[in-house]
Amino acid sequence: GIVSFIGRVPFGASALAELNEKQKAEGKRVTPKYEHRWELRPDHKDQAYYDAHPFKTFAKNEHLYGLYQAKEMIRYTGVAILVEGPTDVIKCFKHGVNNACSTMGTSISKTQALLLKRAGARKVILMDDGDKAGLASMERKAQELLANGLEVEVCPMPDGHDPDTYSEMFPMIESG
Repeated sequence: GIVSFIGRVPFGASALAELNEKQKAEGKRVTPKYEHRWELRPDHKDQAYYDAHPFKTFAKNEHLYGLYQAKEMIRYTGVAILVEGPTDVIKCFKHGVNNACSTMGTSISKTQALLLKRAGARKVILMDDGDKAGLASMERKAQELLANGLEVEVCPMPDGHDPDTYSEMFPMIESG
């Protein structure tokens, strides 16, 4: 069944920067690239929304985004590619990387490591953002995965990129 819904700011970096300059000039809240990374200020929360939300108990550390779609290829290859966010998973699938899933953040839990093992992964390739935080995240994730009996490889992205933005640098190969 459905466990949660996600969303992403539908703007490129330059459009987002322009929007935020306008928001700042008007004294309004700026829009982050990833809403879940910043806590909303109390004056921007709609308490009625939270009170009526059907998934109040969603714990992202108990799920892996895209695992259901990736598990057949993970089982076939024994390899899972673990990225940071749902958009990264979508781009991986768009480019034919069908064994990708996401932790929906920069940490991984024992439960998530066990989900990967249950899906058939023997090896996990980590592909977090190519910044200092992404490298630190991969180090923490590697420790948890190794502690749970999984082999780990690290594939750092160039600084300033994630699998989503990096994949856009290469042309799509049309099949058929």
